Amino acid sequence: VWYGQIARLSSMPRFAQIPNVVRTLGMLALDQTLGAAAVNVGFLAVFGVLDRYYDPTIAARETVRQTIENKVGDNLWNVLVANWRLWPAANFINFFFVPEKYRVLFVNAVAVPWNVYLSSKT
Repeated sequence: VWYGQIARLSSMPRFAQIPNVVRTLGMLALDQTLGAAAVNVGFLAVFGVLDRYYDPTIAARETVRQTIENKVGDNLWNVLVANWRLWPAANFINFFFVPEKYRVLFVNAVAVPWNVYLSSKT
């Protein structure tokens, strides 16, 4: 859905005269600001809830909101920095070279090791 929205936005008539590289960089900027922040906050929030579920000592000392705030607050910056080391290059390749119908497949191939890394760090 996200990549479809970005592709739809970039193919609007007002952006048609913009060179493809510039349009790709704009798509990348949108993805690495709004997209990265939203996805990583969501990931950390879900992990915070799961931590609470699997570790009763957390549930005994924190509310769900506190657990999520702690998980996001403690990890978001490091996750975003790691994200910016991998995803800008991967998404540039994705937006510039990969045909739109294969973009989700390409991103999923990159996402598997990324999610393993995230799981090990949070």
